Amino acid sequence: MSDILVLHLKGVYYDQIACGAKTVEYRDMTPYWLARITKDKRWVYFYKGYPPKDTPPLIRKIKGIVINTATEQINILLEKPTLRKCHKCGKEWSDYDLMVKGGVKIRADGDIEKLVCPKCGADLGHF
Repeated sequence: MSDILVLHLKGVYYDQIACGAKTVEYRDMTPYWLARITKDKRWVYFYKGYPPKDTPPLIRKIKGIVINTATEQINILLEKPTLRKCHKCGKEWSDYDLMVKGGVKIRADGDIEKLVCPKCGADLGHF
């Protein structure tokens, strides 16, 4: 089973997650979402609407998943975006910038292989 959850968002929510202002994504507690949002999910790939297939996702690591029976919602707790400084060229990159500019290398199985500096190609480690 994949450890990646894929969600499509309206532009305003996508932008809030991209800049780190929104760190919790909610879904109603329905059988549909309960079957898809499981505790083994480690990553969430966000898409702004339903973009073309070649559009890179916004990737966030999942800190936790909380099922709130009082509000009947599933809360997906997200890690805040981080800045990564390239040791070779000195440029700082946000996770979002890395994804948009091709600095995230993804394996054939859909998991993240590594991060590279889009400017000089140096290895930036892993998420």
